[in-house]
Amino acid sequence: NKQDNFEIVGQKTVDILKTEIENQKTLALANGSNPLDWNLRIFYERSNAWEQYLNNTVIETPIVNVWLDNSSYNRNDSNEIEYQTAESTYNIDVYGYGKASADGSGGQNAGDLQASLNLFRAIRLVRNIIMASKRAL
Repeated sequence: NKQDNFEIVGQKTVDILKTEIENQKTLALANGSNPLDWNLRIFYERSNAWEQYLNNTVIETPIVNVWLDNSSYNRNDSNEIEYQTAESTYNIDVYGYGKASADGSGGQNAGDLQASLNLFRAIRLVRNIIMASKRAL
């Protein structure tokens, strides 16, 4: 009944993202910033996380989906009975959403531009969390 290492690594990645996003929201409130700027919906192994955009046009929060892509086993560094050495690849997909709108002067603000800006902001947040280095004391 125990979890395999690949399950633990995937779930830990999600846990780290969720914890750090909540920490950033708390810091934003303390600094008088908008905590919604740090809002992300984070999923683990969701087959079509972006489907919420199709079914609910109110939700515009960027989405993050962590999923296991593949694993390969090193037969030379494994013992079939006691242990296996594996290398796994996880994908972290990030989705942004934007709505087209009138710009007030007869023109239009493209929804794909807003989606891209929301996507870039979400990617930046995720990369800064996942790629953070240990700080010197």
